[in-house]
Amino acid sequence: MLSMILSAVGIAVFSTYILVDVKQFKTAYETGMINDSSDYSIYVLNVYFDIINLLLDILDFVRWTKD
Repeated sequence: MLSMILSAVGIAVFSTYILVDVKQFKTAYETGMINDSSDYSIYVLNVYFDIINLLLDILDFVRWTKD
């Protein structure tokens, strides 16, 4: 039961992280803070790891709802 609650909290947290990271990327792009491709990589990695963590929490949540 506690694991299911933690998974639900993780889903909410990482969904919010995705929104925040995309907004940071958009703001950096619009203000000209991104100068070359190495600057893109940090933002892309942040979003990538957020998506991976979100998917892991979703899988964990689904596993607990089936039991």
